[in-house]
Amino acid sequence: MAPTDVYGSTPGRVLTAATAVAAVALVAALAPDVGPRDLVLAASLAALAVLGVWATLGRPCVEVSDGTVVLRNVTRTVTLPWPTVVGVEVGWSLVVRSTHGRWTAWAAPRGSTAVRGPRRGVRDDERSGAGRRRPATAQVVAAEIDERLASLRAAGHLDDAQRLAAAHGITPGVRWHTGTLASAAALVAVAVATRVI
Repeated sequence: MAPTDVYGSTPGRVLTAATAVAAVALVAALAPDVGPRDLVLAASLAALAVLGVWATLGRPCVEVSDGTVVLRNVTRTVTLPWPTVVGVEVGWSLVVRSTHGRWTAWAAPRGSTAVRGPRRGVRDDERSGAGRRRPATAQVVAAEIDERLASLRAAGHLDDAQRLAAAHGITPGVRWHTGTLASAAALVAVAVATRVI
């Protein structure tokens, strides 16, 4: 069984951490000099900035395993079982073609070169079993998906897969990030309320 490969933005995770540290420092620096209402406003805006950076740069990734291709985007996560995967394209970002449409990966933009081929990375977290975290360009991830798809087909795991998927109701799963969206809305509401009340 091949390991799960996780393709995401290391700079995005670093920027998320740096934004969080800066946000805490800013709120702590303001605390002695502003009133409670202004402090709540500053804290809610700082938290909103951290949430925004994390949602757009820190969390998005593509996970490739023997069972699925998972596209974790800004507002939703799409889980594509292999029997539904038809192929991949490299445009401005990675696009996975499935039996139920085309799905774009936010975390895998087109790289600056047109070279395709897997680039080996390092373990992201060996203790958690999360898999190897690798550079996330559309070309690199497309090569990994092509390679995994070919391997599964060669092993006979996807024989007549699309017919069986249709017969058993196997489809891509879409999960909206309602917690993230609700948190953002709540932080905006708090910030607005501090100026209205």
